[in-house]
Amino acid sequence: MAYEERTVVSPDGRVLEVATLGDSAHPAVFFHHGTPGSASLVRTIEELATKGELFLVTMSRAGYGTSTRQEGRDVAAAVPDTRTVLDALGIDRYAVVGWLVGWWTARAGLRGARRPPVRRRVVTRGCRTVHGRL
Repeated sequence: MAYEERTVVSPDGRVLEVATLGDSAHPAVFFHHGTPGSASLVRTIEELATKGELFLVTMSRAGYGTSTRQEGRDVAAAVPDTRTVLDALGIDRYAVVGWLVGWWTARAGLRGARRPPVRRRVVTRGCRTVHGRL
């Protein structure tokens, strides 16, 4: 399974640490992980990418991993960062998954998504599905 880390620069000049797992030809899933944590957490769900034939994308939250800290950041601040990462990877259709605290970020991303082509959404709180299906 192909795992790759890279950095993307946001429009305001911050560095965003990004990790991808899987074949980019497969359907993309943006994975909002829990906190604390960094992009490398995507490796914990490698089996999902393999069995589901998915291309998983995630990023380290501001101040984690090699992502630049963002003063005054709130949950919604991840929305433009998510867009920046998806644009940098050339992804215009994707599903969204939120895990643990990442479910807040996923929900904020769904509300702020300018892209109608969100294919599916799964938002979990702990181990319970709160919204949607994949």
